[in-house]
Amino acid sequence: MNLKYCATLLLIVTLGQYSAFSQISWNPRPVAGFTLVWDGKSDCDNKVKFRDTSKIIDPCNIAGDSCDTIIQWKWDFGDGNISIAKNPINDYTHSYWGEYSYYTINLKVRTKYGLTDSTSITIYIAGPMPKFKVKSDTIIEVGDTVLFENITLDPIDKPVWVWHFGDSHSESDTYRRVMQHQYQSTGKFNVYLGLFDNVNGTSIRCYRSYPDSAGFNKKKITITVISATIISILNANRLTIYPNPANDHFIAQGLLNSEMVIYDILGKEIIRKELIDSESIDISTLNNGAYFIRCNLGSKKYHGRFIKNCRP
Repeated sequence: MNLKYCATLLLIVTLGQYSAFSQISWNPRPVAGFTLVWDGKSDCDNKVKFRDTSKIIDPCNIAGDSCDTIIQWKWDFGDGNISIAKNPINDYTHSYWGEYSYYTINLKVRTKYGLTDSTSITIYIAGPMPKFKVKSDTIIEVGDTVLFENITLDPIDKPVWVWHFGDSHSESDTYRRVMQHQYQSTGKFNVYLGLFDNVNGTSIRCYRSYPDSAGFNKKKITITVISATIISILNANRLTIYPNPANDHFIAQGLLNSEMVIYDILGKEIIRKELIDSESIDISTLNNGAYFIRCNLGSKKYHGRFIKNCRP
């Protein structure tokens, strides 16, 4: 027997057992971590860049190799936004919540072998955050006045609000109060309230709007101005309609052999037909939105209103 060969073989087996035992007993896990940097030139632009610093410590990495790697990042920025990028950017300038606040950012990482770890930090986003609500009806007739209540949160310092009523008219104000505006034409008008104010605790002056006219905040506050023809329909006897909101069809119940006319919110006639009691009405070709129905039965007029809300 070749003793040199036996000794070499024994050494290889022993090292192999040691290596396998060492890897299993170490059971390496990822260590989640990140840093953040404000990319904006001032506190008025709260775009935050996140840099992943997560790592894995195991014998293979020490040896210059890699047994496991991080392959998945899940970010929750605390404002309703999420990301799966390794080094994402989140814009807190137009916060979903509509106010300056503390936000907790959480990062969870996962390796290719399924091991996970997470970490989180809390940051504070400062700056003016206007807010308002409509105190009157949002569907009005031409010439009617709408009331808007300024409910901007404290703190505020030398504020200047700018109301944008959506009909090419705007008005500035330095007081937090109820604002009135009269609409002179039909249509749909998105209303925004802007605010120039100092960042809390600083002399930096910034501008914010609510809802955000740049589109970051998906919520819109819309005033619908309709014609007197539609108002007269609203004052007629009520017609039962179901389901409402409707998808492709609805049923108008309660009338027999009457003439039915469907109008859009601007008073334009869309559909006209003879109505049979409890008949299913096809509205699959209509766009999403609000519509009005008028039914004429002899000298009596009946009305209804429905929402076309087809979700893909």
